[in-house]
Order: sequence, then structure tokens, then C-alpha cells
Amino acid sequence: MFLIKDHSKAPEKLKISEDYLTVEPYALALPRGDEDFRLAVDTALSHIFRSNEIIAIFDASFGGRLTRSDLIEALYVISGLPD
Repeated sequence: MFLIKDHSKAPEKLKISEDYLTVEPYALALPRGDEDFRLAVDTALSHIFRSNEIIAIFDASFGGRLTRSDLIEALYVISGLPD
């Protein structure tokens, strides 16, 4: 896992913005027509968000120096889509 705190020369200067500036489309590349794999990936990701594993990932990535904003918390809820 890539940890920002381990690669920054000034980790104390890192901050997650409270402002939501843009919507950036992103995706995982999956083989066309492989609906079973797509469903497996979507299910695994939604479980990470619903089980709050994402909080451990966030904390590990930012070393406990940042707090999660209301916007980030809302994104976690939205991303935890039901199976």
C-alpha cells in the first residue's frame, strides 16, 4: 500500500481540502463483457466502505494527522452501495 506519509518530505504540510472543486471520473479497467468480475469488484469495494475498512486505509495513508471531513464521510456512505 502506498502511504503518503512515508513518501512526503513535509507530511505535516499535507491536508485534504474541505472544498469539493470538481468531479473527476475514474474507473478500474475491466475486461469488456465480464459482468461477473465487474460485480465482484463492485461488491468488494462497497464492502470496504460499508465495513469502515476505508477508515483504516485513510488513517494508514495519512498517519492519523488528518481528520475526515463531512464530505469525505458522505462519500464513504455513498460508496457503500448495497450488493
